[in-house]
Amino acid sequence: MARAALGMRFLLISAVLVFVSTLASAQYGASLEGTVSDPSGAVISGATVTVTDQATGVSHSAVTSDAGFYRVAGLTPGRYRVETDATGFKKKTTADVQVAAESTRGLDVALSPGAVQETVTVSAEGAALDTENASVTGNIAAQQVEELPTFGRDPYELLRLAPGVFGDGARNAGATATFLPNTVGVGGSANSLYQVENQPQISANGQRVTENNFTIDGVDVNSLTNGGASVVTPSEESIAEIKVLSGSYSAEDGRNSGAQIKVISKTGTNVFHGGGFFKYDEPGLNAFNTFGGFEGNFQTRAPDVRVENKVRSYGASIGGPIAKNKLFFFFAFEGEHAFNKSFGINYIETPQYIQAVTAANPNSIAAQILAAPGITPRVVAQLTPSCADINTPAGDCAIVPGGLDLGSPFPAGSAPGNPYLSLSNTAVGGSKIGGGLDGIPDVTLAQLVYPVPRTGEQYNARVDWTISSAHTLSASTYLTRSTSTNPPGTDQTSAASRDVTNKPFSPAGTILWNWTVSPTKLNEVRRTSAGLPSMKLRAPKVSSIGGFRMPRYKTFW
Repeated sequence: MARAALGMRFLLISAVLVFVSTLASAQYGASLEGTVSDPSGAVISGATVTVTDQATGVSHSAVTSDAGFYRVAGLTPGRYRVETDATGFKKKTTADVQVAAESTRGLDVALSPGAVQETVTVSAEGAALDTENASVTGNIAAQQVEELPTFGRDPYELLRLAPGVFGDGARNAGATATFLPNTVGVGGSANSLYQVENQPQISANGQRVTENNFTIDGVDVNSLTNGGASVVTPSEESIAEIKVLSGSYSAEDGRNSGAQIKVISKTGTNVFHGGGFFKYDEPGLNAFNTFGGFEGNFQTRAPDVRVENKVRSYGASIGGPIAKNKLFFFFAFEGEHAFNKSFGINYIETPQYIQAVTAANPNSIAAQILAAPGITPRVVAQLTPSCADINTPAGDCAIVPGGLDLGSPFPAGSAPGNPYLSLSNTAVGGSKIGGGLDGIPDVTLAQLVYPVPRTGEQYNARVDWTISSAHTLSASTYLTRSTSTNPPGTDQTSAASRDVTNKPFSPAGTILWNWTVSPTKLNEVRRTSAGLPSMKLRAPKVSSIGGFRMPRYKTFW
C-alpha cells in the first residue's frame, strides 16, 4: 500500500515537472452546481452528491457545504445521473441531466424526509437556461453539426446559429466568404476542412471578424497571421459540441473581444459506436455550363462544357471502451479527392512558331524556354481566330491555316542566329524589326483547360482514462494535411509549368491531467501543441516555419 502511494506521488511530481505551467482555459470547463435543501427550504449540509456520466459510467462526488452548496467541476458535455444522499432523507436520483460544453449548469435538489433505504427517481429536462452566469452563449450539439447543411462540411458555418452572432453566409466567385464591412483577411474556407486558415464570416455583438477566438479541446488554434482565423477546421464526425460565447466573458476568455468558439471533441463510451459516409460527384452526372462562353474581347463563343467537378469525399469514425468505466477511445478520419477543372479562352503560340524559333536559335534562352517540360498549353478545342482580336496595325496580321500570321520573327534577309526574335507589329521597311508576313501561323485561338486537383486528409484521435476518482488523464489530437494545385488565372496560358503546388500540414493536440484535490479544489495540468501551417510549395519552392508548443496549467478554487 505504501509502495502504491509512493508510486502515485512520483507520478504526480513527474507530471508537474513535465507540464510546465502557464494559464489556459479548461478543456473540461463544464460543471454542475446547486443547493440541497429539505421541503421547507432549509439547506442540508454534509449531503453527498454523486454525478455519473450515463455514457461512460465515470462518477464524480462532492459534499455540500454548511450553506448546502455543492459543485462538481471538470465534466465532459453529456447526460448525467445525479444521486443525492443525506442522513434522515430519502435518496434522490435525477437522470438525464444535460450538461453543455464549457458551461456551468445549475441543479437544486430538494430531499424528502424518510428512511435512507428509500429512493426517489426523477427525470430532468434535456436542456436548461443558463442561470449561473450572465454570459451570452449558444451550444451547437453533435446532432446539429452532423445533420444541418453546411458548405464544404465546414462546422464553422453553423456559428451563425448562436445568439449574439451575425453573418449572412454570402460567398464570392472564388467560393470564399464575402467579407463583412471593415474586414480584411483570408476569408472562410473554400477548401473544405483543409483550408490552411479558415476565417468564418461572423461578427459577435458588433465586433470585427478579426476579434474572434478559436480553441479545440482547450488548445489555441488561432492563426498568428490573420486574426479571427483558425488553422484547424475539425471534421463534423469528431465534434461532441461547439460552445459559442458572444458576450460577458469570464477572465479566462480575455484574449479576444469577439466570439469565443470552443470545440470539444467526442469521447468514447461504454458502448461501441461509429459511422461512415461516402459522397460521389462525377462530371457525367453534372449539367452543361452555358455561361462564360465569351471571354475578354474575343467575340467567339466556346463550345458548351459540362461542369467538370469530380469529387470523392469519405469519412468514418469509431469509439468505444478499452476498459469499461475506465478507459475509452475515439477515432475519426475524413478525406477528399477533388479533380476540378476550369476553362478559358486565349491565344497561344503555334507549333510552327515554336519550331521556327528553336531551329533558328537552338541554344538561345527563348529556345530553352520553349523546350522546357510542361510548357505546352492544355488545349480542349481549337477556335476560329480573328485579326480584330489582335491590336496591330493593318497589314501586320493575316488569317492562315492553323492560326494568325503576325509576321516573321526575323528581320528581312537575316540569317539564322540573328538576335532579333520579336514578332513584327509595325510595317516592314526602314529600321523596323521583322521580315513581314511569311504565311506561317504564329498564334492561334484555343479553349484551354485548367485542372485544379486537390486532396486532403484529417485524423482525429482521443483517449480518456479515469485513473481513480481523483485523477483523470486525457489526450486528443488533430492532424490535417492536404495537397492542392493552383493554376494561373484563366487569362493566362494553361501550361503545367505555371502550376503551383501547395502542401500544408496543420497539427493540434493536448494532454490533460485533472486532479480533484478536495471537494472545493480542482487542479488541471495541460500540455498542448498547436501547429502553424507548415507549407511546402513547388514552382517556386518555398518553406515556412513549423509549429509551436505551449505548455499550460490551471488551478480551480
